[in-house]
Amino acid sequence: MKFSILLLLVVAVVVVVCDSNIKNVDSISIDIPPPNDSTVVFITSDDTFGFHVAAYYSHSIINLTSGIFDTDVCWTPDKKNIFYTSFNREHNFFQIWKMKYDGSDKQPVTPTNISCTSPQVSPNGEFLVFTAKNDNISQIIITDTLGNNWHQLTNSKMIPGIRSASFYLPSWAPDGVSVIFNYYDNIPDQYNPPHVAMMNILSNEITFFTKIDTMYPHHARISPKFNELIFVGNAIPGDQIYRINIDQTNLVKLSDSFIAGFPDWSSDGERIIFVQKMNSIEEPDAIWVMNRDGSEKRKLISREGYLCSMPDW
Repeated sequence: MKFSILLLLVVAVVVVVCDSNIKNVDSISIDIPPPNDSTVVFITSDDTFGFHVAAYYSHSIINLTSGIFDTDVCWTPDKKNIFYTSFNREHNFFQIWKMKYDGSDKQPVTPTNISCTSPQVSPNGEFLVFTAKNDNISQIIITDTLGNNWHQLTNSKMIPGIRSASFYLPSWAPDGVSVIFNYYDNIPDQYNPPHVAMMNILSNEITFFTKIDTMYPHHARISPKFNELIFVGNAIPGDQIYRINIDQTNLVKLSDSFIAGFPDWSSDGERIIFVQKMNSIEEPDAIWVMNRDGSEKRKLISREGYLCSMPDW
């Protein structure tokens, strides 16, 4: 199962378009201000090869990394640090790294002998959840934010009716003791549809979101303030953003474009940041924001010919 891996100050109605004013923190001296509650990090491309972690400050996009394939970016709750996934060319693995908000003090968090992706920091800032893949089986791992004291949350036999499950795209619930994630039946050489579940890490109790199974849901995020979650589900012509209550009632389709994905909540739960292509697959990804009911959609940042994707608020 694969999904395409494929800032800004969020203001009320302003469209931010940065076509060429891009800087690289590794090559020039930039005084980057501390982020605030409206600052978002994201993934972008530019004239150099690959995808990079970037931030938007003072009407400029600033590349914070220069790896050939950096993805899965996320803040710590205090926004003093950023975690991200980077491809390690020497060992041919994906590896989780950490850096300060200004791109300094980059250091690896996970080892080079196992592929690790999709880091998310717990609400109290003490723990890291991510996917670790070994022997073609992906599991959800929890560690401290230094990458120590590994605890495997999932196992391949824990899902009823599934012979050998793989797990991916974990995210913390606001309570800090539950993790929501995707899973699928790891059957070789066939399409294995995704499912969404949530697990209490203290009791191991699992909630299965079966009412959205037929929508092939992924990238689920639980609201920080309301009893609901957003996720990406299938539609025509392409995936769209949906919202549903935790009790699996009141399903609402929030986007209506060519394709949309990578949703994330604002800290007050009132707005949703997401990525979409309006008219065709050839369009580069652009970052948008909308109210939690899907109203007042507005483009926040785009770059002609380059993607701006995978935002974390």
